[in-house]
Amino acid sequence: MIFLILTAFSLSLDAFGIGLTYGMCNKHISFVKKIIMSFVCFLVNFIAVNLGQLVEKFFSSNLITVFATLILIIIGILFIIKSIMEFKTDKKYIKKDFKKKISVSITEIIILAFALSADSFGPSIVISTINLRPFENNIMLPLFVSVAQFLFLTFGFYLSKKFFKLKTKLNLNFLSGLLLILIALIRFWKC
Repeated sequence: MIFLILTAFSLSLDAFGIGLTYGMCNKHISFVKKIIMSFVCFLVNFIAVNLGQLVEKFFSSNLITVFATLILIIIGILFIIKSIMEFKTDKKYIKKDFKKKISVSITEIIILAFALSADSFGPSIVISTINLRPFENNIMLPLFVSVAQFLFLTFGFYLSKKFFKLKTKLNLNFLSGLLLILIALIRFWKC
């Protein structure tokens, strides 16, 4: 059981960075949307552990990690571009009310969920080949990973609100984009 918990936490640390990043640029992910992200994560990991070696014949875990990395880099670049475009189109942007939360769309939630889950897809396949009991492989690992991602995402949001109350949203969007790209590159480097 300790092996499953440690595995789930190690596969979910990126969710902390995502929560921190989105919180810094005042984007709001509601409780329901976090549950949706966790559910997508559960499904992806459930599929991974149940397909096991079959999936590894078609896609290497490195290819899956590269795919997840590219998605995060693209989202990071879009954050940076959006930050620059908003600054150029409205110089008074900095004076706006930053207490207003920006809700994240369901499409973006699902894309983020797949990006976060894709990185744990390969390790879940490998773990499924370990001789754990079927219930631990098929249900507990995906469940633990999805709960850990929910917790790390929520904790990232919490910390961003407590410690990153900077005055300009431009800097936060730009910094958020850079952080997402950094997370992606670290994931790729581990590959």
